[in-house]
Amino acid sequence: QDRLAQVVEKEKNTANIVKELEDQLEQESKQHEADESERRAEISKLKEELRSVRADLTFKTQYSRREAQAKLSSTVREYEQEEADLVERIENLKRMKDMEQEVH
Repeated sequence: QDRLAQVVEKEKNTANIVKELEDQLEQESKQHEADESERRAEISKLKEELRSVRADLTFKTQYSRREAQAKLSSTVREYEQEEADLVERIENLKRMKDMEQEVH
């Protein structure tokens, strides 16, 4: 009778331990799933930020290239105009010189 009581008590203790371990496993599983879900959300957020940064960078790069090209074109036009003005001035000076030589 004593031995039977001991076996029953031991079985109860073992059942309680098993129940506690199952509860603990369930909690761990839930926590793991929550952690995984949080990590997936964070990864999604970071991917979206990366896409946004890349798009912004692409836009800014294209804008900067166009701006630089426009400045270059403007500078070229300025120098071409300056060159044309100087050529015209040289021609005027040559004509004046030629006129002076004809007069003398």
